[in-house]
Amino acid sequence: MDMEIKEKPKYYHYMINSNIEQSIRDGEASIDFSGPEVNVPIAHRMLTFPWRGFVIKVKGQLQAAIQNSSNLLELAPALLKSVGKLRGIFGDASKQNVLRPIANCLIEHKERYLSYENNQGRTPLFSSVYDIAIAETESDLFYEDRLNVEIEFIIEDILAGKWDARCEGQPHQYWNEPAPYGGKHSIVYKLQKHREEILKIIEGEVNL
Repeated sequence: MDMEIKEKPKYYHYMINSNIEQSIRDGEASIDFSGPEVNVPIAHRMLTFPWRGFVIKVKGQLQAAIQNSSNLLELAPALLKSVGKLRGIFGDASKQNVLRPIANCLIEHKERYLSYENNQGRTPLFSSVYDIAIAETESDLFYEDRLNVEIEFIIEDILAGKWDARCEGQPHQYWNEPAPYGGKHSIVYKLQKHREEILKIIEGEVNL
């Protein structure tokens, strides 16, 4: 069965106030998003003046912090601060205000991951990492494309047998995932178990 490959990702159509939509198209310096009847995609807010410059500044500060941090714990305060600034202006990303399929998936992943994670000291950090990834893939195709590249690298390594599945029952500390999980129950394990069949399909040796 052939899969349809989209040549270029497109935003889904989102019903917003026509005056706001025209203002966005015209690139006006200031746009009034107020009104309970208006549900404006978060990317439109982030990429529209006057907030576009604010977003660029916050991203620049975070990039500097990444470059100057030797590990994730050193980076954590800057990450939490950046997410706090963005959330304070744009609110939380949700399925009601994002358009791109990857951003929707990451929102689902965040909810699922945080339902398992039980280390309250680290939860804000993990949540912020997801928030940055969601905001960047939603508002900037540059980062979405590069995230897709890394995902492809991981899939290649899994099918090459180089990327190990997590051990059964791992993680086990501060973790609430319903058992059984990991090991033979892991999707990585299952992909590797059938990797020869999958590789034949990928290489065109088997017709679906």
